[in-house]
Amino acid sequence: MSHVARQQALAGITAVAGKDLADRLIAEYDEILKRFASGDHRPTELSGGRFAEAAFRVCQAACRLRVTPIGKQLPRSDLLCFQLENVPASQADESYRIHVPRALRTIYDFRNKRDVAHLGTAVSPNFPDSSLVIAVSGWVLAEFVRLTFNCSPGEAQLIVDSLADRRIPLVWRTGGFR
Repeated sequence: MSHVARQQALAGITAVAGKDLADRLIAEYDEILKRFASGDHRPTELSGGRFAEAAFRVCQAACRLRVTPIGKQLPRSDLLCFQLENVPASQADESYRIHVPRALRTIYDFRNKRDVAHLGTAVSPNFPDSSLVIAVSGWVLAEFVRLTFNCSPGEAQLIVDSLADRRIPLVWRTGGFR
């Protein structure tokens, strides 16, 4: 993410949820990108769970619910989604109430229910799972920018598009070849 895109994303998210939460969300997104680029997929999923924790709190703030303090465990993801879905439509945008929480639940649950925090099967799902984590977290961040931008619509569109860019590694393996 470019410096301008980062500043715009931070400004919008800060306006909704405060600087600390915005900084943590962007830091976890950076960690997801770094881990994925280095082929370190299990930690990508772990960072995805941490990103989801921050993003769920952004949704709580946007929906004017009590924000779970950092350091305190969030409610179970199904209960959290239920709470957000039941916020009146007049109180918060549908993305904060429904779309983003449902997307976050997928990546949040990966940390706990796949080969990340616990031993898994002999066939590792880590690469496809981390590919999904990076796509969903980029989409969530793009959605937050779309909902909170404080720049021109054209600039916001460029930021949203950049967050949805496909990431192709500079070096890759095919069979036994690099």
